[in-house]
Amino acid sequence: MVATVDLPTAWSHGRYQFSFPNEMRFVQEMFILVHTNPPGESQETRPKPHEAIYRVKPADGTVNVIPLDWYNHGDFDFGYEWVTQVALDSVTGKIVGNGVRLSPFLMEPDGKLLCWIGPRYR
Repeated sequence: MVATVDLPTAWSHGRYQFSFPNEMRFVQEMFILVHTNPPGESQETRPKPHEAIYRVKPADGTVNVIPLDWYNHGDFDFGYEWVTQVALDSVTGKIVGNGVRLSPFLMEPDGKLLCWIGPRYR
């Protein structure tokens, strides 16, 4: 292992400056799915999860937190259905993803669900 970082899970929507180790500065961008715990909320009082995408850019020292509100506030069986993968479509700038028992989907860069790609799983 060359370098590690611990990113806060208490961040809410927005862009944050973060100091990454020099060994990570060559990474332009990566998407990380994060189970977050924003300020003022707790897992004990919140019946549903709070998932977000961390759009991490070690090269410029930023993390953009994109809550998945459509999922967090949706009518899903959270122990049975969840998001597992997201990626950037470099041509359109949109985010595509899929999950366990979730059909592939398309989102705006801010995390707003645009549509299901193909028939919806259910």
